[in-house]
Amino acid sequence: MNLIDPVVIDDTSFVSSNVAENDAAAYNPATTYAAGATVVWKHKVWRSLQDSNVGHAPDVSSAWWSSTGPTNRWAMFDRAVGTQTVGGTAITVSLMPGAIDTVVAMETQASSVRVRLVADGQTLFDKTKSMEAGGTPITDWYAYFFAPVGRAKSAVITGIPQRSDGTLTVTIAHESEARCGVLAMGQAYPLGEVLAEPSLSFTDYSRKAVNPDFGTIDIVERAWSRRNSLQIKVPTSSLSDLMDKLVSVRAKPSIYLADLPLDWLRIYGLCRRADAVVKYIDFSYVSLDLEGLI
Repeated sequence: MNLIDPVVIDDTSFVSSNVAENDAAAYNPATTYAAGATVVWKHKVWRSLQDSNVGHAPDVSSAWWSSTGPTNRWAMFDRAVGTQTVGGTAITVSLMPGAIDTVVAMETQASSVRVRLVADGQTLFDKTKSMEAGGTPITDWYAYFFAPVGRAKSAVITGIPQRSDGTLTVTIAHESEARCGVLAMGQAYPLGEVLAEPSLSFTDYSRKAVNPDFGTIDIVERAWSRRNSLQIKVPTSSLSDLMDKLVSVRAKPSIYLADLPLDWLRIYGLCRRADAVVKYIDFSYVSLDLEGLI
């Protein structure tokens, strides 16, 4: 199992995207906005809460503005899974993230994910991962009838050369409408070997209320999040370093990648609990409770 502590993607590391940032007009401090008007400011969409709204910067004037979420271009880089960047047949972004070795795309609607790294005018890495359930594109009749059905929602691409000066280009392709909820990257930190029988669950935040007069249940559908409980085997000699690493990201959304290629064993979220048992001199057990972000 690996832990990815994602690098921050902001204006300093962002190069380009084929997804336009045109969700609304850019905020202008000289413009007077009416209640309900929307603007784009610092890659978020903001809604005016009052009439005669002029000269109030959205991110410092909570009485005047309310954020409705990231822009479409930046939704894949915010700290949420449920917000997706939506493009045409391909979403292509170029970044300069520094020295990283792993790229993870999650909650996608895609047929393939391609990662390229270029430095000093040379292509150092170029890999395309099919999102077909069987791991390869369906290109013949045999695969059409006998290959596993469906597509994965997450892709992990490893082995990227760690070049701090490289430009990384990620292309998420789909036949009609490419989508990506999380695009994250960083250096993989090995946690340990996942033991048998990991537990997968989810927490639902929908509101359910019983109508006492008729005995019916009124349901308001809301967001949900994944939860994993699993145990890993680690060398006892590295146990302290591992616990220190988990503590360092306890309040920072990170990516936890189990060894098995299952979407539900790939979580972007927080480690809520880590219990270590020093079993033997050679190895120990650590139980993890992981909670995915909404």
